[in-house]
Amino acid sequence: MESIYLVITTFPTRDEAVSLANQIIEKHLAGCVQIQEACTSIYEWKGIVERSVEFPVHIKTVESKKESLKTFIQENHSYELPEIVAIKLNDVSETYAEWIATQTCETDS
Repeated sequence: MESIYLVITTFPTRDEAVSLANQIIEKHLAGCVQIQEACTSIYEWKGIVERSVEFPVHIKTVESKKESLKTFIQENHSYELPEIVAIKLNDVSETYAEWIATQTCETDS
């Protein structure tokens, strides 16, 4: 069984998060995308402390799709430098891992 990864990113608007989430699922880059409620992020960018509202997104994918997913986010995100954090999940129920794997397989439908 392939390893399952949780890929985390953020978006400046819910609309952008939903749009990219739909594309990620349609392209079979992940099995599930969860868009979280808005949060406040505080960070330094180009020498200035910024404070912004962002929408955290959790994406579950398989190891064989992880790099393609990261590339897709990088190429389609509105941020110059989007957060992309991939965490290998070491404790996932076997049935859920199997479901994620089936969702990332492209079919001839």
